[in-house]
Amino acid sequence: MNISDTMRELGIDKDNFRTLGLLPLVFVAWADGAVQRAEGSLIRRVAREKGWLLGSGEALLDGWLEREPDAAYVEKGLVLLKELAAERHRFGHAFTAQTLSNLLVLCKDVAEAAGGLWGLAESVSPEEEQALAVIAEALGIGDAQTWRRIVAEIEASPAPSAPGPKGNVLVGELRAIAKDPLGLLMRCLNDHGDVVRIRMPGMEWFLVSHPDHVKHVLVDESRNYVRGRSYERFRLVVDDSIVTTDGEQWRPLRRIAQPAFHRQSVARMTGMMVRCTTEMVGRWADRLEASQTFDVAAEMHQLTLRIIGLALFSVDLESEATRELGEAVGIALEYTAGSTNPFRLPSSVPTPANRRFARAMKVFETFVFDTLAQRRESGDHPPDLMSMLLEAVDPETGESLSHVQIRNEMLTYLIAGHETSATTLTWLFYELSRHPEVRRRLDGELERVLGGDAPTFESLDELAYMDQVIQETMRLYPAAYMLTREVVSEDRIGGFTIPAKAWVLLSSYVTHRRPDVWENPEGFDPERFTPEAVAQRAPCAYYPFFAGSHKCIGQALAMMEMKAIIAVVQQRCRLDLAPGFVPEVEAQVTLRARNGLLMRPIWHGR
Repeated sequence: MNISDTMRELGIDKDNFRTLGLLPLVFVAWADGAVQRAEGSLIRRVAREKGWLLGSGEALLDGWLEREPDAAYVEKGLVLLKELAAERHRFGHAFTAQTLSNLLVLCKDVAEAAGGLWGLAESVSPEEEQALAVIAEALGIGDAQTWRRIVAEIEASPAPSAPGPKGNVLVGELRAIAKDPLGLLMRCLNDHGDVVRIRMPGMEWFLVSHPDHVKHVLVDESRNYVRGRSYERFRLVVDDSIVTTDGEQWRPLRRIAQPAFHRQSVARMTGMMVRCTTEMVGRWADRLEASQTFDVAAEMHQLTLRIIGLALFSVDLESEATRELGEAVGIALEYTAGSTNPFRLPSSVPTPANRRFARAMKVFETFVFDTLAQRRESGDHPPDLMSMLLEAVDPETGESLSHVQIRNEMLTYLIAGHETSATTLTWLFYELSRHPEVRRRLDGELERVLGGDAPTFESLDELAYMDQVIQETMRLYPAAYMLTREVVSEDRIGGFTIPAKAWVLLSSYVTHRRPDVWENPEGFDPERFTPEAVAQRAPCAYYPFFAGSHKCIGQALAMMEMKAIIAVVQQRCRLDLAPGFVPEVEAQVTLRARNGLLMRPIWHGR
């Protein structure tokens, strides 16, 4: 059978192909000459529960229920269904052998839906008996003599549910995820394995951490795992942007924004990054006395905020002239950090925090809109990301971004580009202080490549060992340690059914600590990221920037920024952890240092 040709003949496409799973049920419902109301209701309920009405699926089902499909159509449909269950390249695990067996049980339920008492033979008419036999034989799971036995065996041994913590009867694991999300996620892995069901009020979460399963969700079946409702809290902050949308709403945003993050665009910003870092280290040298400690986490947040402000819209957020904007940005960042708090009241409730955020957003919006208007009127477009987005058009449609869309993207880049880099740098300097052999090797590479000169885009590209140190830091402390996806249609992962509308949790923090993937996973070892070691690992064993089509658009920019900052700092001083200070990891939107990171600079040449 040619799958593509048969799909076209039947009106099936890549968007509605899951609706084909309902055809056997429809065939049974029509077996006695008419679809009874109870039968139609059951079929529609199954369709909703499994998420099988995507694309034009609902219209397709309506047509089947209003007019009986002819015998040739049904025959081709059943054969196609069996082929799709065996086909893996394009359709993944949407249909499996287990799916086909479960369909036979559902067909029996449809036959009994309008036919008398549950479980009695008389409730299934002879015509429905024949239809069930045809389906069992066409799907390769039985015949007229065996279908009842097969159904009975399946009903007697239902598919196993994914294991997981019991949690509170009323709130499930809500308190645990709010109090100690990292502890809960690691307990799930250690106690329950690859696929873990986490009960939450009114819904189910499934933590998947094996690299193959992560790849299934983010790469192979990404169309079935969308941001959906799981990103509602982030939409309150950045509205519809490149990090909160999916599908046809997301693709134009990605196409328009992509050139702004190309290599040549990143190269133009390197000098500014080096200058800002040099000025920061100069202030340290001027104000810090010998043996004086300071908070490196706060310094990294301040530095990366300044850099991203200049990169986005050529504004120095440290200057007196932009104090109000800088404060507004700080409020927005703090509000975003609390967006994962399940107990926070909706933004519509006029709490002090919500009012502060609303005022901050007004300041930010006014600044963006006024700046855009000035640039359009004057024709003056500084070489920053705002200008690039203002001038960019979708290469497929020729459309450009509206001012509202540019505002959304600016706020998105501001939050993502500042917080994640600052967090990674904080933990990197912490690990360098604890591993002097790694620091000495890094310093040796800097001396060999830079020889005391200021880094350039080209010279930073040569710092291969620095890349390894950054990558190992992001393995242990992935800034965006967890992401969620909403399940569109029922699926199977690791032998367990993942129902439609459930949320799947993917935690790079957990995957990066799996002992079956990483030797001594809690250790800090940049040798894990030599080219030879990387080539031997599964594709999604490591994904600090996520994976698939939604992989972080700013990865190259973030890596270059971090390398520039590290190179400048390490050439001027060594940062030692303050005696007796032990940092704590705090899991909010990113993995922050709860009480900062107190360190002392040891200056070279003094």
